[in-house]
Amino acid sequence: MTAQAAALVGSLAAMWALAAVAPLIERRLGRETGYVLAAALLILAGLLGVVARDPLTGAPTSAEWRWKPSLEVAFSLRLDGLAWLFCLLVLGVGALIFAYCARYLPEDEPHGIFYAQLTAFGAAMLGLVLAGDMVLLFVFWEYASRALRSCSRRAWRAPSTAVTRPTTVRVRDQPGCSAYTAE
Repeated sequence: MTAQAAALVGSLAAMWALAAVAPLIERRLGRETGYVLAAALLILAGLLGVVARDPLTGAPTSAEWRWKPSLEVAFSLRLDGLAWLFCLLVLGVGALIFAYCARYLPEDEPHGIFYAQLTAFGAAMLGLVLAGDMVLLFVFWEYASRALRSCSRRAWRAPSTAVTRPTTVRVRDQPGCSAYTAE
């Protein structure tokens, strides 16, 4: 495995490792963990920038490990110019979100699981961008969709003035047509 291929695998592994240790960092630093994670994502973007010298000239970098050679199923990562651009987008936007979270989230609540879920979502997005195999693309796509849903299930407290009776819409069969009424 070349140094560039190792950097591809290492950047993806580093994202998953960050997701695993985010709750531990949060116990120590509180909501300031967002700054640490933002810095880590920027370092990974710099690492991929160094690796992308060849892909920007037209020669893609790839890493491959065959799972099942008889079925042609492999763990394959590929970095070309477009993938590099999307890697910078994923890591750059992720760094901005983490830096914003460091001031936005309340100080008196634990946020370790939230940081872990958000980092895992970023790792899945990075995996989507770097996937060089349809099976791996599907795996990262499914994980990204599940991670996004788990992040959105966070129990946000609604202001007391926003609690109202929900509006329901009923469809009533009328002779020849359907009428929509709101209650």
